[in-house]
Amino acid sequence: MKFIHLSDLHILARNDVSRLPDAAATLRKVIDEVNTYHRDAEICIITGDITHRGTPEQYE
Repeated sequence: MKFIHLSDLHILARNDVSRLPDAAATLRKVIDEVNTYHRDAEICIITGDITHRGTPEQYE
């Protein structure tokens, strides 16, 4: 079985550029790569910190 594991995304709120690189933009690129080269993966697991500080704006 093939699976994708992503960890510690640390996404910021929309339009927040206080930390580089832009984690949301990087995640979009990763998803594109997964969809292009790993379509045969059966599951994607995301662990660790999804947002940088856990604020509602970052989860949006």
